[in-house]
Amino acid sequence: MVSQDEKYQTQRSFWTGIAGVMVLLGSLALSLHPIDYNICLFHKLTGMPCPGCGLTRSLIAIWQGYPIRSFRFQPLGIPLFSLCAISLAGLFAPRPIRNRLTAGLFTMRFLGSATITLFIIWIIRLTFHFVGNRFFLW
Repeated sequence: MVSQDEKYQTQRSFWTGIAGVMVLLGSLALSLHPIDYNICLFHKLTGMPCPGCGLTRSLIAIWQGYPIRSFRFQPLGIPLFSLCAISLAGLFAPRPIRNRLTAGLFTMRFLGSATITLFIIWIIRLTFHFVGNRFFLW
């Protein structure tokens, strides 16, 4: 008999895989048919780049085979791409393996660490930008 917790974990890992597929397919589609306008509401309202600024372009650069450009757009693009690929692989893995692959993605420790990392990288990128260093691409 499958416990409620195991059913919940299976559903959560399934939807994590679906989200990973959507991110990968969306960025692949944009790499084939790019858009030439800024869709970031934060940037439109404040005039400043948001913490996730460049993430879509980073994923597109990965699809196009430019890992360094991907890093310059957004350093977290490569880890996000990897997590999405792992989530996708989890869809085709047996249930116990799938559950173990995605179990750590929803812990408060992981989500908190990811959020803090995002903001630290944003501050570093803004600092580089304001002192005139153009390493990071906005």
